[in-house]
Amino acid sequence: FFSVEIAMADNGAEGEASAQWIAKRPRKNKVIVLLAVIVCCGVVSMVEHAHLAEVANSSPVDDRRIKQVPRRKFRNRAFAEEKRARQRELERVEREFNEAERRQQAAQKHISETEKELEALIAEDQKQDEQEELQQPQQVAPVDKVHKEVAAAKEHMQRLRSQEPDELPQLQLKKHAAMLDDAEARPKKPRKPFTGRDDSPPKGRPRKLFEKKDDGQEGGIVPKLAAFRQKKLEQKVSIQDEPGQQEGASGQKKKKSGFIRWDEKDGAYHHVHPGGTSKVSSSLLNKMGWGKTSKTSGGTGGTGGGEIKEKKKSTFVPSNKPSKKKSSRKQDEEEKEAFRKTFEKNARPVKDVIADGKWPDASYKKKWANDKSLRARIRSIVPESQWGPDRPALADEILQNTGCDPYNVAFESLAADKACTEYLIDQSQWVGMEPLESIQATQRTIKFRVSFKQKGLYAIMKPPQKAFIMEPYVEYSSWVADRVVGLNRVPCVGWTYVKTKFIQDVVAKHGDRKYSEWLETELWKAVYKHHMVKDGLLGVSVQLWMHGITAVPDSPFSIPYHHSDPSWYNYFNPQFGYSPKYQIGVLRMAEVCVMDYLLDNNDRSPRKNNHAVGICIGSSKCKKKKNMYPGPPDFVSLDQGSGLYKSTITDQMYNNPLARHTVTFCLFRKHIVAMMDKWRPKEGGPSRPLTDAIVKNLPTEIKNEIGMRSLNSIQARLAQLEKWFDGCVKKYGRDVVIVP
Repeated sequence: FFSVEIAMADNGAEGEASAQWIAKRPRKNKVIVLLAVIVCCGVVSMVEHAHLAEVANSSPVDDRRIKQVPRRKFRNRAFAEEKRARQRELERVEREFNEAERRQQAAQKHISETEKELEALIAEDQKQDEQEELQQPQQVAPVDKVHKEVAAAKEHMQRLRSQEPDELPQLQLKKHAAMLDDAEARPKKPRKPFTGRDDSPPKGRPRKLFEKKDDGQEGGIVPKLAAFRQKKLEQKVSIQDEPGQQEGASGQKKKKSGFIRWDEKDGAYHHVHPGGTSKVSSSLLNKMGWGKTSKTSGGTGGTGGGEIKEKKKSTFVPSNKPSKKKSSRKQDEEEKEAFRKTFEKNARPVKDVIADGKWPDASYKKKWANDKSLRARIRSIVPESQWGPDRPALADEILQNTGCDPYNVAFESLAADKACTEYLIDQSQWVGMEPLESIQATQRTIKFRVSFKQKGLYAIMKPPQKAFIMEPYVEYSSWVADRVVGLNRVPCVGWTYVKTKFIQDVVAKHGDRKYSEWLETELWKAVYKHHMVKDGLLGVSVQLWMHGITAVPDSPFSIPYHHSDPSWYNYFNPQFGYSPKYQIGVLRMAEVCVMDYLLDNNDRSPRKNNHAVGICIGSSKCKKKKNMYPGPPDFVSLDQGSGLYKSTITDQMYNNPLARHTVTFCLFRKHIVAMMDKWRPKEGGPSRPLTDAIVKNLPTEIKNEIGMRSLNSIQARLAQLEKWFDGCVKKYGRDVVIVP
């Protein structure tokens, strides 16, 4: 009974049940069963104590707490882990189901879109077939790109519809497999065996010249000409008079295959052949690869019977290699090298240049010390007979009503231009607009002329375009930079937004079909590609139209210049100088070169985009143009839209001597030097004062489109310009370098 009590104490309810069962059995059986129960309970207790001891050794837990841990806790922990695993598996299956459902929706959407595209392609195909039947009723149109797209769309539709719902999770994999199968099953065109020649007719040649005859021989004129050329290339041609040869009517020998001779009377080359005589063009001779030597005298002329003079060899000798022109890059390198040699050979001491009057001396600088704008010097040089008319009364009316003065280029500041720019961008004052193409004979960029309610006032509107995508943004920025720097040469510019529908209506009203097609390619595709149209509005620049504008080459301020001759760079070199009659043009170009260098504008030269007002001489178009600008002539800066495209100063500007390191530019006007001193970074101040002053006056959209890297390059180029100036001063002195 003591053992039974131990069992009951150890096993709780289980031991009590065992004791009750034993009490009901006979005595002998009771003893046997009791012994069995005692053994079983002892084994169970030993196993349980061993397990608890193992747990106690593995973790520092109190023994009293270990004895209280029931075995049911370990079983629940395993069940919880299994339950969490089943939950994760359920979530994974649910995600896969949602992904399959999403793919099914995407596939259905793709099927609907493909059906629409297929219907559009079929309609386009039918329309094209109808047009081809109307144009060529007897010809069968070949399978073109539209047919191929229709067939591909049909195959794609079949592949999409063949997908089962249970296969949707593998839709992407099957799509790639179908594409590979389609590529492998696509029929390839059989390649023709190579026969050593191409029998297909070249483009632009009539097909009948290359048709084969029944006997398999080629016929036509072109193969004969090729055979004739090949024969002449293999052997030298020398036309000589030999005894026993048949003579032609003009004393030349006559050959069965014909020959070429020089005719002194016509001053041209003739091809003499049995069928007659024909004039040979130089382009044909160049294509045949024949080079020129010296001309020979022809026969005695007449219809025959004259005395035959001894003739020299033919003027033409076949050349194995046709002449090739030098590449522009190689030619530029040779010109640069020749210019450098000329510079080293012809350079003279600065004292001699000043003594010859080719460089401003002290008296000249003292006389014109305060003539910043060159207007006083222009008055002294240009006679009054070449000045413009008196200022019209309409000019004062325009100035009073709008704040703009299209008859005066003496601009002042941004604050003074504010009234004019606000009027220019007020579209309620616009009464009309027309493409500049309808006014001028030629047009390189897209421009429109805007008319206002105020009579006599016009403006030029420039949108972004493919060739100059940043043009309106740079036009506005250049105007701001011109006022900040203090040159004051650029007319007022405003910034506004115009409806694209309005521009399209203007083009449809005034422009022709070709102009509309040009705008479709150069304007609309470009602005939509670069996302410049927002809510149907396009940002444009509007610049004041100045009266009496003319090109500098048609004025007395023109200087000798050729685009492939860099010798005009010598005008800014104190060792060469310039003629006194070119002083106005040279000083103006010295100012322009500095400004264009700061703005990285490479689209200007002494003859390109260089403008004046109030005078036009020396050109035939000056007779047709009426000068409307009052008073003496002056300069104005237009077309700045090619600047600020680059964000570095390492790129060369081929039109600007300041960017040519082989050229010495040491002609700095007095107000340019003052500008450099003003905007040079000071100790404790901003690092980019010039850029900050320009950016401060720019709209946010213009600043974002141009980018701060390009705007910061203005300050970097100013620092480079200061180094250039310091080098000139160190070499020649301030008295020579600085000119008023």
